[in-house]
Amino acid sequence: MSDAGTSLESLETGDVANQADAERMAAILRDMNAAESTQREPMPSMVPRMPMPSAEMRQQQQQPAFEEESEEPPPGPAKRRGNLFNTVFERIKEPLAVACLMFFLSLPMFHSAASKVVPWAFAVGGELSYLGLIVKSLFAGGLFAVAQLGLAFL
Repeated sequence: MSDAGTSLESLETGDVANQADAERMAAILRDMNAAESTQREPMPSMVPRMPMPSAEMRQQQQQPAFEEESEEPPPGPAKRRGNLFNTVFERIKEPLAVACLMFFLSLPMFHSAASKVVPWAFAVGGELSYLGLIVKSLFAGGLFAVAQLGLAFL
């Protein structure tokens, strides 16, 4: 083998050529033997066992601790900056959806298409009647409800 170090086989047999490795191995063995001799109880199982909480402790865990939350310091500047974009986006997405709906429902091509589909909603001069305004606002409300469902997934 190369001079990269001592092989595992030579450590198991005790045939260690490097003096520094032999000293390290002897120190490790001394520490392991000292730990075994001072240990008085058998080795615990690999899975740690947690004591069962009493009924009072379970009840305290189920009750929310409002006092602890209020004692928390406010988040630092780094946390605020990270959430700033999310906060702005959450606050602006619904007004932006309303603005887009108003824009598309006010386009002349929507007005002319609506006059062909629902002619009873228009007055003699081509303007929307009160009934037409009510139908258009209900249509806009329905579109906004659909948009809110879509925005909830963003």
